[in-house]
Amino acid sequence: MNKKTVKILIIIGWLGLIGIGILILVLTRSKVLKDTLVDGNPYLNNKEEYHLSLNNVALETENSPLFLCDANSIPEYLDSFASEIDDDLQKVSDENLVRWRKDDMDVLVYDIDTTVLTINLSCCPESIGFTSIDRFISSYLNPSIKYTEPVIDDGEEIDMYRVNRLMDEKELKTGYGYSDYFLVKNGYLSTARVLLAQIEKSEYVVPMINDTDLLDSYLSNSEYPKNMVLDTSLIIVTDEFSYEIVESEFRYESCSINEIKPTLYFANCIQNYIYYSYEISGVCDVEYEEQLYTLPFLGFINAVDPEYVKSIE
Repeated sequence: MNKKTVKILIIIGWLGLIGIGILILVLTRSKVLKDTLVDGNPYLNNKEEYHLSLNNVALETENSPLFLCDANSIPEYLDSFASEIDDDLQKVSDENLVRWRKDDMDVLVYDIDTTVLTINLSCCPESIGFTSIDRFISSYLNPSIKYTEPVIDDGEEIDMYRVNRLMDEKELKTGYGYSDYFLVKNGYLSTARVLLAQIEKSEYVVPMINDTDLLDSYLSNSEYPKNMVLDTSLIIVTDEFSYEIVESEFRYESCSINEIKPTLYFANCIQNYIYYSYEISGVCDVEYEEQLYTLPFLGFINAVDPEYVKSIE
């Protein structure tokens, strides 16, 4: 075989590899969702006049992947978990809630819409030993559930574990705290909140807003889907038993968004798709008791092109 023939074969080989690569890219490329709109996130419903504006932030993501959630189902392993706690727990169903009870007290409560399992073991204080989140999940619930690194508050008798779910190797946000927590007393589980949603990535994507001027124009509308929490601890001190609502006492002069990033935000399992929102943070100038203050905030806003989102009634 001469050098010319070898060179031709090498070229043909390279062209073949390039062709295979292009074919794989075409076959695996996500499709933009058509003929269907995604459900609006019901938690982004704050109508406050914040006078939001963007402060030299960049929007880098073009599309949001769409995820499907296994709705209207009750995990079979919950019955086994209930038996591990106490064989005599009584199972009752109430609309979208399933309860396992003892002596008229809820021990386990599963919300079918949000897929949240609430655990209260005050009736059986030493029924479930707890050494780590991963071991607990693998032993009693769903070993496929993965978490971020836990935040652990150690006490002499009580330990608190807090984590967020991981989905598609990204942190799944459910609000302003953590998706799951576990309160452990003397090595035994006491109370917990566990998000059990089974979520899979679909073949579809939807365009996100990646034009800052366009997003800025949307934010000037008080109806634009959002939710924000203002950090009022700098000016208002309340004890842990205070339930006073103070938000209405503020007048927002303006709010500036200093950081914005795409976040997979979970509201419930009955949306047709789960998708990215923008997590935002910055400062608000507010008037409180005739004084002007600058306070930090954290929030979430719609990130998907509104043409692809159903309006929320």
